[in-house]
Order: sequence, then structure tokens, then C-alpha cells
Amino acid sequence: METFGSFSRPYRDSFRPNPASRQFVRHIVSHQYGRTYAQKHPDEDFAETFAIWLTPRSGWRRRYRNWPALKKLQFVDKLIRETCHEPPICVHGDLCTPVESMTMLLAEHYGQRAERYRAAAQGYVDDKLKEIFPDIRGRKLPSAGDLLRKKHADLLDRVSRWSGLAEDDVRTLLEKLEDRADALGLLYRPSQLTERLMDVTSLATSLALDFAYTGRLTG
Repeated sequence: METFGSFSRPYRDSFRPNPASRQFVRHIVSHQYGRTYAQKHPDEDFAETFAIWLTPRSGWRRRYRNWPALKKLQFVDKLIRETCHEPPICVHGDLCTPVESMTMLLAEHYGQRAERYRAAAQGYVDDKLKEIFPDIRGRKLPSAGDLLRKKHADLLDRVSRWSGLAEDDVRTLLEKLEDRADALGLLYRPSQLTERLMDVTSLATSLALDFAYTGRLTG
């Protein structure tokens, strides 16, 4: 297929992905290659692209609007719209894995990525947050956690846009930062608000990119 490449290519478990490539969508995370899994083979490229297209409220048109991968999503969108009313070609035969035999929930299969991320992030983000909000003394200094919650929507938009990570995952990341800022009792001086927000945006984007490319934290 011209859009995805030759499906007859040899299928190998090991490959060398390019984490920065925008030729492919980023979807699955519970794999050794993380969100670069679509680069494994044209079969997986199509499957991952279809998964992004199929996911409700994935916002793929906005999320991939400046990516070459958008052409693949548009191809899938056009293909499904043209064939969705056609009867299936094959309706008989043995099923590989009948649904009745499945005992594992989909969330279990994918490792409940958001909750794993929250747990893994705790120790890693503490040191980074302390660098941004160092220990200070003063009467009635504002809370860093309150600041992050107040700026949550803006941070969500910026980090999602620059990292390419799904908004649900970025939201989980930001909530982790807010939780840890509260737990650590971090404060800031109002005169340094702009500088602190820039630092938090950089930290959150770095964490999001880390997770988007690998499916895990590497700190």
C-alpha cells in the first residue's frame, strides 16, 4: 500500500525507531518501544493509525494537524467512510481468540498506563519540583500547588501541543505535579510567578516527551 508501505516486508520483533519522527502516530505505550510501536511494520502502522482514528474524542485532526502522519489518518477516515456500509467479505471460519475466552480486561492488558505513570512519577518529580520551588520562608506566601491548579488548563494546552502526548495523559501528569507540590508544602514568591510558570511548563513538557516516546519515565 502506497500510504503505509509494503505489508509483505519481513516482520521482526526488533527494530530501530526514530522517537522524533512525525511520520507515524503515537498510541500504544505498554511495549518496550513505547509510542514508537507504529514504526515496527506497515501492519502495525495501519493498526496504530486506525486505533487513533477509532478512539472517541482523540482529536486527531488537531493533534496531528502539522504532522505527515495526518495523511495516514485522513486515508483511514476516507477508507472507512467509503466501506462502512459494505457487507463483510468473510463471515465464517474459526476465530483466533473468541471473546468468550477472554478473561483479561483491556485496561489490565495495557497495564493501566495512567495509574502506573502516577505511581512511577512520585520520587522523580519531587526533586525537580524542589528545584523550581526551593525552600523559602515568609508570611502568607502562596502555595505552588494552588498555582498549578489555577494554571492547569493553560498548562494542559501548552504541554499537549508541544509534546504530542494525549490530553488525558498530560492531565494525569499535571495532577501528579499538583499532588506532590501540596505534599511537599512548596511555596513561591509572587514576584517570581512568571519565572516559576516557565520552569513548570518546561518540566511538564520534558516529562510528557519522555513518556510519549518511551511509555515510561527514565529519570
